[in-house]
Formats: sequence, structure tokens, C-alpha cells
Amino acid sequence: GIYTKSCDGVVVRDNRISSIFPGSRGTGHATYGIAFSHDRGQPPSNNCAAINNVVENVLRWEGLDAHQGSRLRFIGNVVRNCRVGIMIGATDNAGPKREAMRDIVITDNVIVSDVPKKNPKEPLPGQQNQGFGIVVHGHAAEPELQPPLPHLLLKNAIISNNMIRGHGGKNPFSEKGGRQAAIAIARTDGVIISGNMVSDYDIAGIKFGALN
Repeated sequence: GIYTKSCDGVVVRDNRISSIFPGSRGTGHATYGIAFSHDRGQPPSNNCAAINNVVENVLRWEGLDAHQGSRLRFIGNVVRNCRVGIMIGATDNAGPKREAMRDIVITDNVIVSDVPKKNPKEPLPGQQNQGFGIVVHGHAAEPELQPPLPHLLLKNAIISNNMIRGHGGKNPFSEKGGRQAAIAIARTDGVIISGNMVSDYDIAGIKFGALN
């Protein structure tokens, strides 16, 4: 896939990315089609965009992803058979210098999952059941740190005119089977969800988590 770290102004456009599996470092499940990210303690990637790409068969993890960052755009992409279609979220990789994500645009994407809705006993190599189609979230509180860190809301996002088919389901990495959805937001301030077409979802079409 394509993975950026602490970049500014990168545009990833008109690419076809297919069949990304865990690499030689072990059996971990974090694989990405396109990701805007950073190392712990380093600045996030800002002012970046993924436009008109085709990403397919990232069966273990996420098609399009952003860890931190602001002024990010995901426009006109086709994401097929990825466990999570588009994930925009704060992570614990930020460290104590974490910043609120803001100004995110996710529009005119097609996100389709034909991965089985229930976790099969013998899945295809590397395969998990389907997860979120689009998920957007801010920082969760980290009370165990010194000093403790509070929730930090993601500010201003537009999720519009996307077509999502066949996502949702239970989290395969959680014993409690946490519920997922075709579109989900949590810990946000100022999100517009408009004009999306959601079909054949499992459990929930649109889910509002805590602190929106």
C-alpha cells in the first residue's frame, strides 16, 4: 500500500492497490491500502488527500486510513472487500502532544464489502468479517497517563454522498463482539452526515457513539 508519515500536502490520486496482507514482521493485522500517519511524538500528516483511487482486498484491516491530522480529504475512491473501508481517527500513537483532528471531508466514495457477515470458523487466508464502512472518531480519554488526558473531540467533518454496501457486524478482535456499522462517529464536534446511500448492512446503518 501507500503509507505516509508526518507529511504535508501529499495527494494520492488515480492508483489501483490490491491484496495487501500482513508482512514479514509477524502475524499482526494492521495493513493499509492508503494511510496518512506519523510516528509517536512526531507531527501528524496534514493537508493530504486520497482521490479517485481503487483499493481492494485489504481483508485484515483498513482500505483508507488517517491517524491524526487535519484538513484531510477522501474523495471519489472505490474501496472493495476491505475489513474497514475508511477509518479516520485519533490513536494512542500521538503521545502527550496529541492534537484534535479537524476539517475532514469524506465524499463521493463507493465502499463495498462482500466479506461474510459472520466470522466463519475457517476464513480465507488473512480474512476477517466485515467491519465499519466509514468510521470517524476523536481521542478517547487516557486516565492511566500522568498527567491524565481527557477526551479530545474531532472537529468539523463532512461525510456525504457516499455509497456503502455490506458493512457493519461484530468486531472480530473483541470477545464481547463490539457492534460496528456502515457509518459510525464518536467523540466529534460538528459532523455533517448527508446524502449517503447505505444498503445490506449488518447490525447498524449509522451509529452515533459517545460524545457527539
